[in-house]
This record gives sequence, C-alpha cells and structure tokens, in this order.
Amino acid sequence: MTMACARCHDHKYDPVSQRDYYALAGIFRSTDTKFGTIKLVQNNNVSTLMPLPATAGQPDALKPLSPRQRERLTRQVEQGTARLADVPNHPPAFLQMHCGIPTAPRPSMGAWITYGLGSMNEILPGFVTLSPNPGNGGSANYGSSFLPAIYQGTRIGNGRQPIAQAKISNLAHPQLARPEQRAQLDFVQQLNRVAQQRQPENAAIEGLIESHELAFRMQDALSSVLDIESESDTVKKLYGIGNTTTDDFGRQCLMARRMLEAGVRFVEVNHGGWDQHRNLTEDHGKHAAAVDGPIAGLLTDLEGRGLLKDTLVIFAGEFGRTPYAQIDDGRDHNHTGYTTWFAGAGVKPGFSFGETDEFGYESVIDPVHIHDWHATILHLLGLEHTKLTYRYAGRDMRLTEVKGNVVKGIMT
Repeated sequence: MTMACARCHDHKYDPVSQRDYYALAGIFRSTDTKFGTIKLVQNNNVSTLMPLPATAGQPDALKPLSPRQRERLTRQVEQGTARLADVPNHPPAFLQMHCGIPTAPRPSMGAWITYGLGSMNEILPGFVTLSPNPGNGGSANYGSSFLPAIYQGTRIGNGRQPIAQAKISNLAHPQLARPEQRAQLDFVQQLNRVAQQRQPENAAIEGLIESHELAFRMQDALSSVLDIESESDTVKKLYGIGNTTTDDFGRQCLMARRMLEAGVRFVEVNHGGWDQHRNLTEDHGKHAAAVDGPIAGLLTDLEGRGLLKDTLVIFAGEFGRTPYAQIDDGRDHNHTGYTTWFAGAGVKPGFSFGETDEFGYESVIDPVHIHDWHATILHLLGLEHTKLTYRYAGRDMRLTEVKGNVVKGIMT
C-alpha cells in the first residue's frame, strides 16, 4: 500500500515524548533564527512545532474496529519507525522506494519479485498496480527497465480517476470470436518475431509478444476477478464500499484481495495527496479517514480467510514529514526518520522496531535504510537479495545495489 507524498509518522505510530516535543517548541519560539537546531530544512518558513495529537503512537488503521478486533490486529502489525531515504524530494524518493535508486529508472520492486518468484498462473499478470501515481517517476515505478518486459506491472486506472471508472482497453474484442482472434494474433505474432530477429537487442518487442499472449489469455479471467459485485454486502461494508469517504480505496483493497486469491503475485494499491505543506490538520484527517477503514477491513478479511499468514502486507510512503511546522498548519519533507509497517507473513506482531529521536525527527536507534528495507522484503518472500541479480551493462544488477542488510529483528 503506497501512500504517496508523505504522511506524518508521529500522527500514526511513532511514540514521541510530549515533554521533549514541546520543549523544542520553546526553542523555536525564543530564538531569532528560524532554523534552531534542526538541520536539512528544505524551506525557510519554519517557525514552530505542530501540536502533537493525543492519538500519536496508536495505529489509525485500527480505530474503525471494535476494541476486540483492534486488540487482535494490533498484535499482527509490525511497526517499523526508523526508515531512511537518501533524498527529501518526491520524484527521486518515490523512485528509490520502488526501484532502489533515486536516479535513472531501474526495475521496480514488483518486477524484481515477479522475476525472482515467477507467476503463479498463466491467465493473469504476475504484478498489478491499482491507481498508480502518474507523476513522481510515473510508469518507471512499476516498470521492468532492463528485465524482460513480461515482468513489468499491469496498470489498472491512475491516480486521477476513481478506480470504479478504470477500464482495461480492448479486454474484449467488439467483433471477432475467440478462434478468429487467435488467428489474427498468430499472424501479428509472426510479424513481431520477424522484427525481433532483426532487432534482438530491443526488449520492447519481446515484451509486446508476451503482452499480446497474456492479454488474449486473460480476457475471461480478469473481468471476473475485478468484478466485486459478486461479494456479499457484509464484505463490501467491511471495506467501506458505498461510503463516500472510503469507497475508492476500499474498492482497491477488495480488488487486491481478489487478485491475491486468484494467484497474482504482487499487488500495489495507491492513495496520493498527503503532501500537506499547509492545511495539514484538515487534509491529513481526510486522507486518514479515506484509507484507515479499508486497511483494517483488508487485514480482517485476509486473516478471516487464512491468507494473512502467507501474505506480506506493507504500508509505506516515500518519506515522512517534519515535527516542526511550515506555514503554521503544515509540515515539510523529512527523509531522516519515518514510519512504515508490515503485517502478515513471517513478521513479529505487535511491536515497534527502531526509534527516532525524542522529537520524531531523525532515526537514532536501529535505523533501516531503504536498501535494508528492500533486502528484508525480499527475504520475507524467500529471496536472497544478494543473489537476485540480472546481468546488464557489464555487471550483475540488484534491487539493493551493493548494499542492504536483512532486518532480522522484525521476524518471528
């Protein structure tokens, strides 16, 4: 689950000391400099600390549940509070979270995982992204780069439209029956293979051939997987479908569960708009209300169906936000300490790993760099990150570059 444009980690999970938090506010209010002791400030209009919410340290995603449900699921959520990225700007940080480096596009994490584990079926994609952010690197965040194109993500919708309006073009032929479609495709594929023989270095042709074949096979299967109307009213209510606030993200989460059941290896759901440099109290509240209930519903549903033990659920964004204010009711970017959480397969439930300083600004105990984060995800899925390589440009490329350590402290 990707929360694009950076939410506040101390509004979610980080147990920040209120005494020290407000002590720092006094420094900002009594000094002539706008920067105080805080370093790496991105903008100059920093004046004070934001009020610390009374619910800091409590997972918002569990608040819509009953106390009994909340207590059970709290034990299933591994809260990692000390993650680090390299750049405090959206496009490079978004690319680094998805592809391992903040510069030139590399294969996305979903592509690497599908390459390493293979697809679980022949009639659906191995990697699907729902409503991805069209900016911040765009298609590179679910692309395959130098990996074979068959491993790239299949996009359904985009961040500019509700997922209920998303369509997959040409999923059904308007005129030809299946035998005629097969004959037509065979002819087109003959031409594609001739082009591939002439341009063996062009990976896009191979991707086109594979995509045509997959598209033909998935005409029947994908429509039924995406059709959530077959779900009971109880399940729809669990995900918040039908509620104006939660309907869109709830549909994404329910589609994700249906895809996982059908054998899609890697599914990403997306929710953007968390970049509150101003009006944070109202807008963060709206975004949290839109996603928290559906996330709780997804965890509950996966657990009830016995899928959570074999499914790794990740909640993340490209970086966090500062503990000090920007334009009064806003916060700036902070890549030096922020929160992601894991639930499900192989993670130790109900605890926090790592700590920021007492102000919630910088990771100081057990910091987890983005390379460590990727190495840990691959390990939990059964892949050794130093051995998951692909020969390109004269060297063995990896998602984790030449770095990364598995964080074993979060594992059962």
